[in-house]
Amino acid sequence: VCSSDLEGKGLDTFGVKPGELVGRSIFDLYHDSPDLHANARRALAGESVTFVTEAKKQFYEIHLIPLLNKSGEVVSVTGVTYNITDRKRTEKELRLVIDTIPAMSWSTLPDGANDYCSKGWLEYTGMKPGTEFEYGWVDAFHPDDRAAHMARWRAATDTGEPFESEARIRGVDGVYRWFLTKGVPLRDESGNIVRWYGTNIDIDQRKRAESFLAGEKRLLEMIATGAELKEILNVLCLSVEEYRKGTLASVLLVNSDGVHLDSVAGPSLPREWIQQMEKLPIGPCAGSCGTAAYRGSAVIVPDIATDPLWEVPEHRASALRHDLRASWSNPILSSEGNVLGTFCMYYREPRSPD
Repeated sequence: VCSSDLEGKGLDTFGVKPGELVGRSIFDLYHDSPDLHANARRALAGESVTFVTEAKKQFYEIHLIPLLNKSGEVVSVTGVTYNITDRKRTEKELRLVIDTIPAMSWSTLPDGANDYCSKGWLEYTGMKPGTEFEYGWVDAFHPDDRAAHMARWRAATDTGEPFESEARIRGVDGVYRWFLTKGVPLRDESGNIVRWYGTNIDIDQRKRAESFLAGEKRLLEMIATGAELKEILNVLCLSVEEYRKGTLASVLLVNSDGVHLDSVAGPSLPREWIQQMEKLPIGPCAGSCGTAAYRGSAVIVPDIATDPLWEVPEHRASALRHDLRASWSNPILSSEGNVLGTFCMYYREPRSPD
């Protein structure tokens, strides 16, 4: 129940007369502003609340501060309201400009709650406009990167300094990509942080290139120190899989009988499937690897379930049973042009090279 009235401009804005609000319940007022009712309940429960709401085509930033007695009970709530309509209009115009920038832009409140997300951020995450406050952006970060990113942000919050972080963020398709996140704090007159502004810049290509170069360096070191061929080729497969997520790489070499292929590397492939590959003789219709070894040229199978090169019932059935849906194989040739083996990449969905 209101014990005092709005002052000056507040009366004019809400269209009420002096004294008209005294003694009335706030829950009987402003039915076009459900945010006000929900946050008023939080304040009456003892929580200090700051929120933005719209009423009569105007935007307001409202601060509700509960006053507690010695027993910790709420005896009253003081409210301070700022008309921020002009600021919101300026922000809207600014956002139209920001949406043309390739980087994904955002702003959050001091507690990390989303305040604004640019069009690029909405499209990448699959958020619908107007749901920014509800989006749990922390959950979008890769589990392996989340703690480090949050630690940097909290440290920057404590010091009030800008921060940077490189982390993987999940898109609407469920795929993680690397982003460089930069944030800058906005402070009030007292020096308190009232909002964070920042951008997310896609650096996925750069990070993958760095990973591939690191893998190449490791391979050269292994060769120089005389590591076993099998170990070297397994590292090669893992390097490819790291560079191109969703790839399952393998290397097969021609058996001494000249008829079959032996699997020497394939760290992410099921053992049962590896054994099945070694059973199938090299030939003109022997899946991807057997056919590539027979032809001495690349074989691209976008869909194992329907491709005629996989018309070997037990071979196709085994691949599909292990959720292998596409297979691209390249022959490994000696300097004389003889087939030494094959390098193959599998995928868990039908697809062709881009």
